[in-house]
Amino acid sequence: MRRLKQAGLCVLALCTLLLWYSAEAAQKQAAWFDGSVSVRWEEGAGVSPCQIGRVLDWQREDGGTPPPLALWKTHENQHLYGDLHPAPAAGEVLEYYGEITRLLPCRFRSGFWPGDRQGCVIDEGIAYFLWGDAEDVLGRTLRWNEETWYVRGVMEGTSGLAVFPAEETNETPFSGLWLDLSADSSGSLGAEQLLQKYQLPVGTATDLGLFVWLSGVMAALPAVLLWGWIMLRIAVRLWRLRYTRMLLFLTLPMLAAGAAAVSWAAGFPWTVPERFLPTRWSDGSFWSELASSVLDGVLTMFRTPPAPWEVVFWTGFFRCAALAVPAGIFLWLTARTLPRPTSKSIFWYSLIWWAGLLGAVWWNRGTLYGGPSISVWVLPPVWMVSNWILDRSAQWLMPKTNSDEREMLYDPVETEQETL
Repeated sequence: MRRLKQAGLCVLALCTLLLWYSAEAAQKQAAWFDGSVSVRWEEGAGVSPCQIGRVLDWQREDGGTPPPLALWKTHENQHLYGDLHPAPAAGEVLEYYGEITRLLPCRFRSGFWPGDRQGCVIDEGIAYFLWGDAEDVLGRTLRWNEETWYVRGVMEGTSGLAVFPAEETNETPFSGLWLDLSADSSGSLGAEQLLQKYQLPVGTATDLGLFVWLSGVMAALPAVLLWGWIMLRIAVRLWRLRYTRMLLFLTLPMLAAGAAAVSWAAGFPWTVPERFLPTRWSDGSFWSELASSVLDGVLTMFRTPPAPWEVVFWTGFFRCAALAVPAGIFLWLTARTLPRPTSKSIFWYSLIWWAGLLGAVWWNRGTLYGGPSISVWVLPPVWMVSNWILDRSAQWLMPKTNSDEREMLYDPVETEQETL
């Protein structure tokens, strides 16, 4: 029976680890776009590379530094012709002007983003279809839109994506604009002001930083639960020692050190961007506008076919939302199931946790978001050590009393767990 319980605990801990790790990886995928704003226009409207080029020149002449930006538009069901056989590859084309390295996160199998206007980037699926290989295709010619391009990079993936730069003289309106406004944290309001300043059409602005912050809040749920557990135990301990000043004086440094260690491991203090805080908490219009911006941002993905970079962002956000709550539930169940910690059990449980985490990192070594945060690495061991120290301090404070009397120094959650 004991081994069965230990096996069940290991399975529960493994599920917790995978859910927590996956939620953080999804949050990091969305966090690539932190501080940025997406502006979309209706079909047929937008801003051309020629207009953006003039705006950037004006801003530089005024002595300002333009924010990183990228114009983009997508073309579905495009035919791409290679230089070996006449059969074309069907795929999706992302045409851009600006900072493509910041707009589209990807891993390259070979090459990189082009430094010239005649270079393009394709994924492995198109490379295999046109040339039967993804290794020796750099420099090969590719025909699209009645123009000849040279392959400068091959991305990982088989979705059939090709990325082409647009000329600065191009006067065709692009339906999307991405702006990196992390320098001033102005969000969608700053994007609208910037467009109005240079007399450009104002489209529908989505503050991507808002959703990155929301995903960070969701991904931090397991850490908040462990942090709150220890803070509750410390608060109960201080409350029960409030009339014994000498014991309180002797115990306070240890409790403060434990609270500081757990807070550091949990990433405390957590911050909230100023633009998401109202000037008055009773301001109902602020909360309604914030809720409306969240709803509009989510619905933007479903109104029109998403661009490849939007798929990356929204997939990370929704995956984080779907995994964070189960991760918190499994973590709570694991914490409730763990027996009272000992120095030996802390060592072995920490070793098992780190081994599982290293396995998850190795399994996801081919992604851009496989590195877990410091909280996933150290918070569970620090949490167990803090519980162990609190238990030892209770035994030290009342060494000669029976177990029922000494239970009064433990917190209610631990006492209920022990009686079960």
